[in-house]
Amino acid sequence: MVKKVLNFFPTIDILVNNAGWTRDLLFIEKPRSDWEKEIAINLWGVINCSRAVLDVMIGQKSGKIVNLASDVGRVGEYKEAVYGACKAGVIALGKALAREVGRYQINVNSVCPASTPPVEEGSYGEFSLWKEMAGLFTPEIREKARKAYSLRRLGTAQDIADMVVFLCSDRASFITGQAISVSGGYTMV
Repeated sequence: MVKKVLNFFPTIDILVNNAGWTRDLLFIEKPRSDWEKEIAINLWGVINCSRAVLDVMIGQKSGKIVNLASDVGRVGEYKEAVYGACKAGVIALGKALAREVGRYQINVNSVCPASTPPVEEGSYGEFSLWKEMAGLFTPEIREKARKAYSLRRLGTAQDIADMVVFLCSDRASFITGQAISVSGGYTMV
């Protein structure tokens, strides 16, 4: 991946680690294969991609890494034990890397969204999981969930994207090692 990018661009300025997977089941009911998949995608993916770009960023003495973590990694959540453990690991990894590579002017931060319903129907493309999730977010469930947020609305993909863009910008040049909740006040840690 890094070699292909460097074939087209002289630098790698930004890495956004934005992959995640879970299946909500009680820890004692979830098969080990699900745990392994959660760890592989949610934690190993971030570790591998971060390591892949760091030599380049260190060499150029600049870069931004933004990890999509989750408030589940900060406070825990019912039926998301392993997912939460992975996201807590992503937050800790981000903090440790921020300390290690800050001297090279590399910023490492984590964005911690609350649950964000899928985008509107018809815009999923090939993402069948999103299609499945859309059926879970019925109007009744959305209304109940909305009341759990201090701002009395659910988050959107745009809310998350805005924070990621900010952290990748020069305006965030003095922000590193942070885990920032974008959760409408659902969690306040």
